[in-house]
Amino acid sequence: PGRVFIGVNGCSLRSEANIDVIRAIPLDAMVLETDAPWCGIKRTHAGYVHLDLPPEHFPLAVKKEKHVPGETLVRDRNEPAHALAVAQIIAGIKGIDVNIVADVTYRNAQRVFFAQQMIE
Repeated sequence: PGRVFIGVNGCSLRSEANIDVIRAIPLDAMVLETDAPWCGIKRTHAGYVHLDLPPEHFPLAVKKEKHVPGETLVRDRNEPAHALAVAQIIAGIKGIDVNIVADVTYRNAQRVFFAQQMIE
């Protein structure tokens, strides 16, 4: 039988109801989304309180029209650079170390995309 994996991104962390859902999803059924446009983490999101990254972790975010690839981020867009932030918020919600979240969700992504190559 196949497994179901649930993707989590910045929008998944925006309300207290969302946070309750994240608490209920087993970590071994979760993958991190890093390229779901326009689902970045905002200060107004409920999960933001679990974020403990310095502002310099993220490059300058600008309007789409002013974006310079490799130098800036597009404002409000979820970028690969946000994966650590999503993992950190999940860790805070679940009360576990961020490295555990990173390791487990990485293995889950391997199961989704590279199941044939995996050796358990």
